[in-house]
Amino acid sequence: MRAESGERGSEILFDRREIPGYARFRIPGIVTCADGTVLAYCEARQSDDDWAVIDILLRNSDDGGRSFSAPVVLASGTKEGKTVNNPVMIAGKDGTVHFLYCVEYGLKEAGGGVFYRRSSDSGLTWSEPREITAMTAPERRNVFATGPGHGIELADGTLLVPCWTVLKEHGVDLHSHHPGAVCCLKSGDGGDTWGISAFVPNGEVDDPNETAAAQLPDGTVVLSVRDGASRCRCGSVSRDGVTFSPIRQLPDVPDPICCAGMVAVDRKLYLTNCNSRTERGNLTLWESSNGTDWNPVQTIDAGSAGYSDLTEAENSLVITYEKENAIVCTMVPLE
Repeated sequence: MRAESGERGSEILFDRREIPGYARFRIPGIVTCADGTVLAYCEARQSDDDWAVIDILLRNSDDGGRSFSAPVVLASGTKEGKTVNNPVMIAGKDGTVHFLYCVEYGLKEAGGGVFYRRSSDSGLTWSEPREITAMTAPERRNVFATGPGHGIELADGTLLVPCWTVLKEHGVDLHSHHPGAVCCLKSGDGGDTWGISAFVPNGEVDDPNETAAAQLPDGTVVLSVRDGASRCRCGSVSRDGVTFSPIRQLPDVPDPICCAGMVAVDRKLYLTNCNSRTERGNLTLWESSNGTDWNPVQTIDAGSAGYSDLTEAENSLVITYEKENAIVCTMVPLE
């Protein structure tokens, strides 16, 4: 399927005028459940800072992303004055929705950790949070962050969430976000237990961090990686879902050091990112058949924009992204 040139206007999903008590909404994610329900989620921050007091909000849609329910708090940092960050969902093929997030960037030393919940009714109800920090190699790393965006279920049923972390071996401050390292948090038993994959070799980059993942029909797993200096998208691939190639720069896909979204639809990969080397804006939809060679399809928003994520629902791409202090949503039909 190919994206058509037409699109509807952007609609606000999360905004402080309609959801009081927050200063800014950031870090969007979106998935389509097995029954077609679309779940959109984000960080709701009480200030602009990455370490702000943060809640995770969720809205769901039963009409393919054309309208959404009222927001609910899925994970709260407000009561304890903590940052709750980097929400990631995986829409399982069996109908289970898996939800992972971090508190205080996974730092046990700061009273934080990494947590997991699941839903068997397309996001209406959720299990109690279960801490999985011990499964995220806390002895090797400082800060830890899932995604952001969404994770995937591989063809063999393995759940995979791309993650970034800062390794203790660098000797930097406990709370520093640099230099980054990319790995994958994986589960082979439906979310009961999790483990860290081998770290993706840095290759041509020095500070890889926020990463999106998708799998092609031939089994190839593609990572789209943000780097702290390259000013373009970067990428890595795995033929077995276990061992990844060294990260390469993709100079034909400009990027201003920002998070991007990626999804596989049939034999195509679709990517949304800020198509600029200097400014967060000009959000663009790209397509690829291999994760290395990308072609721009259309401009989603020529103005200011930021982090983005996307999913496929009812033969359209549903795209959610940062716009000023809000999270907005738009749709692009697929042929």
